Amino acid sequence: MKKLRGAVVGVGYLGRFHAQKYKALALELEFDFVGVCDANQSLGEAVSKELSVPWFAKAEELLGQVDFVSIATTTPSHYALAKLFLNQGVHVNVEKPMTVKLSEAEELVALAKSKNLFLAVGHSERFSPLVAKLKNSMESVDFIELQRHAPFKTRGAEVSVVLDLMVHDLDLLCALTGEFRPKLLSVQTGRAMTSNEDWAQALYEISSGKKALVSVSRLAPEMQRQVKLYSGSKVLTANFQTGDFSIGQKSATKPSEFSWETSNLGKSDNLMCETRNFVLSLKSQDQLLIPGEQGLAVLRLAQEVIEKGSL
Repeated sequence: MKKLRGAVVGVGYLGRFHAQKYKALALELEFDFVGVCDANQSLGEAVSKELSVPWFAKAEELLGQVDFVSIATTTPSHYALAKLFLNQGVHVNVEKPMTVKLSEAEELVALAKSKNLFLAVGHSERFSPLVAKLKNSMESVDFIELQRHAPFKTRGAEVSVVLDLMVHDLDLLCALTGEFRPKLLSVQTGRAMTSNEDWAQALYEISSGKKALVSVSRLAPEMQRQVKLYSGSKVLTANFQTGDFSIGQKSATKPSEFSWETSNLGKSDNLMCETRNFVLSLKSQDQLLIPGEQGLAVLRLAQEVIEKGSL
């Protein structure tokens, strides 16, 4: 049986990590790592040398040489690149958010479906062991709070913080509740460093009547990524920075104290898990964990936040 052939398009900060996962998995999963592609020669050649694979300056040079690609370029270029490869019968794993415009994402999903191709979206945090732990705790939850605050960086600042950061938590909210169309109740957004949204908050209601607050900012003094579940007298906190899962509740022996118990689930290599799932899905023709349809649903929620926040 002929080996599948894969490549990574875009090897900047995040794309280099994608390429490293391809290199590490190629032998184990029995596929050929054809090479890396980047228009920036110094970046491309550096990663090419590091991983001992060829460098390609243009995506078109990969056509006919690959069966699947991971696209980790800047968000505005996702649509054209994904369309190029899908039109040539190549399976695509595209970094989040899948596109800038909703219409572009809709077109890519339809194109992949029409050609019977796999289109995956890189919401890698879904592979964290904390997500499974949170899912098992959802039944009696009264309120969900998702926070993602980070210092300002130029990387990702070409798009709204909603597309850069909030899409992670919108995806987590959908995955935890099993609903990809929660009702948006209210939105607040603001700008400080860029012409796009630099902070945003969105309040949702899911079908059970439960509420969820999603808060993101790229103006924070330090990184904070956590999900809190409020359940009666308990508070469950998943810290995605440290891998800690904490349960807080009123002390049974000291009624005036609120005590915490913390366990560490570790910080799994989410990108490795994502890459493995993508390649194995291609080889076995199994369902992707995060198919394009779900990436589209998350993007639809993100666009709604941006639109309502600008009113």
